[in-house]
Amino acid sequence: MNKLHVLTVLLSLYLAAPGRGAITIAGNNLGGNGRLLADASGTVLPTGSLVRIGYFTNPGTVAASLAAADVSAIEINFVSLGTNAPGAGNVATGSLAIGNVAGRFSYSVQNIQQSTLPADRLMFYWVFNAPTVAAATQWALFTNDDTSGGGSPWLSKTDDPGIPGSGDLSLAVQLARVDDASDVLAGTLNANQLRLVVIPEPTVSLLLGFASVLLWKRQRHPQFYSHS
Repeated sequence: MNKLHVLTVLLSLYLAAPGRGAITIAGNNLGGNGRLLADASGTVLPTGSLVRIGYFTNPGTVAASLAAADVSAIEINFVSLGTNAPGAGNVATGSLAIGNVAGRFSYSVQNIQQSTLPADRLMFYWVFNAPTVAAATQWALFTNDDTSGGGSPWLSKTDDPGIPGSGDLSLAVQLARVDDASDVLAGTLNANQLRLVVIPEPTVSLLLGFASVLLWKRQRHPQFYSHS
């Protein structure tokens, strides 16, 4: 067996090995696929408002960080996808922001590495009322961790060996199923809208409130909130 053939075989094995595939995530709230995103007053978010998709490496600390309005702590904990950072993928279509129709967004993120997005991570949308986190005065943070309404949890998955694309995840139609208040860690549900809330000043009451919500959610679905 010549050296070129050996190298070819080794490269094929490397590419086919578990965990070597790239993942695509797509989502939108267009048409009947989801609630309009609006600010705290009910005014739909304008074009360019930031929409982030990702997961928390330590979900158990999110409640305290939200109550303290500690954006830096949440940022460190949040793995944001589609940012062009190594392994985090790039936006292929649309935009991780409100598009030309107020309150609506559509995107796909490709080339996410499985080392960056392991299986069984609960995915979150983190939405702001401005194009950047620094300029925002309101936010919403929401997920879907149950099967109410015929949906399914927003859990990441990885490619099966030899089946490229089997790890891809679509959150498009499921956005309509954020109909359980326990899925909204920051924000409110109102008619056909998912509304942002003003980024709070840290208070003991908020801390206790967020902590009690997350504790309840952890008791319902401990497997989604046990990553460290």
